[in-house]
Amino acid sequence: MLNNYPKAQNTLSFREKTPIGFKEITLLILCSIVFINIKGLKPVDYLSIPVFFLYLPEILKAFRKILKQPLAVMGAVLFSVSYLLSMWLSDFNTSFVGNLLLNLILSSILVSGCSTPRKASHLIIVLSWSFGLSSVIAWLQYIYILPTFPGQFEIVRDGRFMSLFGDPNLIGIFSIFLGIYWLGEIINPNPYYRSNIIVSFTLLAIAFFHLLLSQSRSAWIGFIVAVIAYLIMTSVIKRSRGLVSITFIMIFLILAASILIKTTKAGDIIIDRIWSVFENRGVAEEERFTFFYTLRSFQVALDNPLGVGPGMTSVITGLTSVDGDPIGAHNTYVQILAENGWIAGVVFIASIVWILYSSIRGGFVDRRRLGISESVISAAFLGLATCGTFHDLIEWRLMWILPSIYVAMRIQTQ
Repeated sequence: MLNNYPKAQNTLSFREKTPIGFKEITLLILCSIVFINIKGLKPVDYLSIPVFFLYLPEILKAFRKILKQPLAVMGAVLFSVSYLLSMWLSDFNTSFVGNLLLNLILSSILVSGCSTPRKASHLIIVLSWSFGLSSVIAWLQYIYILPTFPGQFEIVRDGRFMSLFGDPNLIGIFSIFLGIYWLGEIINPNPYYRSNIIVSFTLLAIAFFHLLLSQSRSAWIGFIVAVIAYLIMTSVIKRSRGLVSITFIMIFLILAASILIKTTKAGDIIIDRIWSVFENRGVAEEERFTFFYTLRSFQVALDNPLGVGPGMTSVITGLTSVDGDPIGAHNTYVQILAENGWIAGVVFIASIVWILYSSIRGGFVDRRRLGISESVISAAFLGLATCGTFHDLIEWRLMWILPSIYVAMRIQTQ
């Protein structure tokens, strides 16, 4: 099946017949700074605006392709009407609306920028190395070799590694995508631009250690779901070979993790975090495990079928964390139902279901778009969707990267 593809080239050397142009360089720079988050400032937002106008012709071209998909257009229109109606009839938090607009800008750039297998591959490689480099910088800051940025978030909080992003859960959740992608590159390499096996293992290990050090229990669950899904699809595609490959790779990762746990102080903290899943450790933990915030927000959705407006769930429920910060639904789907109305919620959930159905169906036959296996994308998306049941992810830039790549895979290969 793969024999019909062109001969694989070395992605990591960037030696292509067509040189990387100025536009692609700006896109790769944009991806490299997406992991930096400073209080009141996201560097990626400042660069997104000029890059958006730079890519405007490609964005319009991609938009015209989307317009040829009637279901996508209908869904977008219904979601937009419901979103605007919730703002008009109720109230809204300007930062939530602004975040949505900035997420759409970043997403449109990524969709239009991933127009060929080479560009899509370069984008994921830069994301992977930048992910690791940002953490190296963070550790050097943590041990006082490098100075911290003004307004920078904590690097480690309650024993949980947050890198330069300031949120351990998001770091852990994004690790799912990179981990599954590089697992796929080892087992079933990209036939267009094959990566060096050592580099693939290195990037897989980077993602896996981020997953561990973030101590995000939801990300751990999401990763398990993603690996199982990928294991099932790979076992169908490659029979016993896929099962053996994944088994050996997981043994390698478990041994590496065991060495990390044994040789560092992080080991005791990680083990304690694992045990916290089975123990009641205070009111805050009990509320999370009993879905207290989600149920309260769902009641808001039942009482307000047209929505209470973007960012207003925490205002209506009055729920706050131990630090006094407002808390929303702790669930992406319920958050949209409560804030943007049932129409928007149903459209959003239907979109997730359709993406999963389409990509999983392609994953079982080893279908590739832009050189990326749909078994990888569907497994990673399952992990992301799982984490969405524990967190409000819609306003975070990192969480839009995987859906944007999938949209690019769909429209750029029409």
